[in-house]
Amino acid sequence: SLLAPTTPVAPPTPVTPHSQLETSSQSAPRALPAPSTPTAPSPPTAPSPPPAQPAMVSPSALAGVEQVWRIRTHELDDPGAQVRSDWLDLQRLNDGQWQAAAVEELQRTAAGRRTVIYIHGNRGADSLAVTRGTALAQRLAARPGAEPFQLLIWSWPSAKMFRGRRDFLHKSERTDTEAWYLAGLLRGFPPAAKVSLLGYSYGARVVTGAAHWLAGGEFEDRVLPAREATGDGEPQGPRLRVVLAAPAMHWHWIGQDSVQHRALDAIDRLTILYNPADPALRWFKLVYPCERPQALGRIGIGDQQLGAAATRVEQWNVEPAVGRAHDEELMLASPAVIDLIGATLLEDTRAGAGRPSVVEQDAAKR
Repeated sequence: SLLAPTTPVAPPTPVTPHSQLETSSQSAPRALPAPSTPTAPSPPTAPSPPPAQPAMVSPSALAGVEQVWRIRTHELDDPGAQVRSDWLDLQRLNDGQWQAAAVEELQRTAAGRRTVIYIHGNRGADSLAVTRGTALAQRLAARPGAEPFQLLIWSWPSAKMFRGRRDFLHKSERTDTEAWYLAGLLRGFPPAAKVSLLGYSYGARVVTGAAHWLAGGEFEDRVLPAREATGDGEPQGPRLRVVLAAPAMHWHWIGQDSVQHRALDAIDRLTILYNPADPALRWFKLVYPCERPQALGRIGIGDQQLGAAATRVEQWNVEPAVGRAHDEELMLASPAVIDLIGATLLEDTRAGAGRPSVVEQDAAKR
């Protein structure tokens, strides 16, 4: 076959290399007072370019996708410790036009269907985010036996603002703001909702950051306030299926005792698509000259860092499909890569098809 589970390139520090992976999980939160004033404060605003005109989408291009939503955070700055999903600019696609919608409407619709959330990488214009997100949805929906789903495109301010290393540092910091907004949104989803996320490049750090907070993790002195219906040791939102494509983040961050060590507690199934020949991620270490870390999207992560969570993780070397490129379009154009993404994000509705569930795998082990 074109692609196969592989042993990621070993990081510069001693690590048990990885071979092939699969599924298990748990968690615990800490409370933080949420604002409860009757009149909501104005959302924080960020210095950014004027909002782009809503991109048009042809309904015929999305056959098989039940609904399409878009969230834009381009006019929002860091909200501090406040959890305010009502500040998010949510739009719903209706007859090829974007129309304003309430966040509660999206959260309600998530109760009865799969929601796939697409988060783009660095320097992805709003229109490009829509193009790439809808292309992904179209290809996923075309797979035989694909589970029906609705699509949410997460569009964040990733246009170039500074020169050189300063711009990459600014974007990496911005992903933490995006992760906090995303965690607040997912916290409002029904616990039984079926949510899948694909984060490309810097978008991957948004996904893992949100998962870390949902599972009760702390970062930058922020912890999600506990939900009334959630007990200790339980994630603050739905269980997640995740694909990290060419993740531009420290290779060890989702490992045990690392920065986002709680992320895997909120994730039932994780697939990492890495490429040892990625020319952009080769220079990732220069963004942080003191640490000089390797990128997860270039070398993967070893079982030693994942611990027991290694059974819920698969890592695939996509160099045979993508070559020497950091190119999302190339990745999403590969049928082999789309099959990997679809097998993680969606359930196969055909009888007897697909990989065994978490419960089935745990039962088989016993």
